[in-house]
Amino acid sequence: MRKFILDKVVRARIPDLMDEAGSVVEKREVHGPEAVRALLRKAIEELQEAIDAPPEELVGEFADAQTALKDAITASGIPASAVDEQEARRAAKHGRFIPTIEVITVNVQDEDPMAEYYASNPTRFPEVHE
Repeated sequence: MRKFILDKVVRARIPDLMDEAGSVVEKREVHGPEAVRALLRKAIEELQEAIDAPPEELVGEFADAQTALKDAITASGIPASAVDEQEARRAAKHGRFIPTIEVITVNVQDEDPMAEYYASNPTRFPEVHE
């Protein structure tokens, strides 16, 4: 028998299905903030898989990512209605993500608070020195 380290969140019935298939499964259940972080990592994993998924698998990857995100919201104790309300407020203030617009670079005034925000995250927002 071969042993693999998975170290990942799976849907609740998966360990039973693995067991039924003759696998020996080591598992643990996580709760609280650890569960929220694990579910967010799962949502990211599914979205990363969606990036390279063929069109016929995209719906399934979206469904998995959405389920993980919804479960993370539940595990956090934040009501889904609060997330929906925040989404509506942000959409009203800043728009949605469609049309899909990518900002390539931005020149900001030195006194703009965003300049300090960008500069404090150099890995994410490298500064261009011309």
